[in-house]
This record gives sequence, structure tokens and C-alpha cells, in this order.
Amino acid sequence: MRVTCEDGRDFIQSVTARSLDDPFPAYTGPQTSLTKQRKLQRQLASLGSVPVDSPIHPPRRRISHFVMNLPDSAITFLDAFRGIFSSSSLEGMNVGEVYDTMPMIHCHCFTREIESDKAEVDIRQVSPISHSVAEPH
Repeated sequence: MRVTCEDGRDFIQSVTARSLDDPFPAYTGPQTSLTKQRKLQRQLASLGSVPVDSPIHPPRRRISHFVMNLPDSAITFLDAFRGIFSSSSLEGMNVGEVYDTMPMIHCHCFTREIESDKAEVDIRQVSPISHSVAEPH
């Protein structure tokens, strides 16, 4: 996770290129507790074993999910996702090398309507791209 303090639209427009330029470190699994590390070191020392190098994993350049947990305004930012994978926004980088599937966008929003059909209408009225709104939950 990387924390930024910038305009939401600017962030959405630049985050894909940033992840390609400055990827996250490789995921190596959950961090082992200090107690488990010491226990493993004692076991290896008693066996006279040398630890085997772990495989090298590539840095993570692909964004798999965008989670927009801003109930009052998240839906108004959906249109900012248009074009974030275009060659012009990525300055010629080949997004196809990294993305075999597009990221999932989770948009949390709320309505006061109880019935699903009325709730959908209510949410679509707020959305700048109303045709993209999935079923409300």
C-alpha cells in the first residue's frame, strides 16, 4: 500500500503509470515471526544445514483492484478511470505485458431506497457514467 495526498482524479489518472515505473516489491509471502525465525535458525544450526536461497520473484507492476471506499463521493470518480490504460496516458508503455485482465473497481455507495429497482435508479442519478453501475448491495 502506498499513501498519497492528492486529488482523487489526478491519482486515478496517474496510478497505473506509476505502478509500471515504480512497482511494488515482490511478494514473498507472510512475514515470519521473530520467534519462528530463531527456531528455524536453531534447527538449521543443529542439522548443519545451509538455508537454500528462496526463488526470485519479480516486482509487482499490476494493479488488481481499486477500492473506492468513499460512500458520499466514490461514484462521482468512476469516469476518471476511462483511458487510464491508453498509450497516451502510459507514455508508450506496453500495458499488455502486465495486464492480461483489467483491474476490478469496487465502488461503495449507499442509498436510502429499500427496493432494488428504486435503489438502482437513485444510484444512477448520482453516477457520471450511469450505464456502468452494477447491482446495488
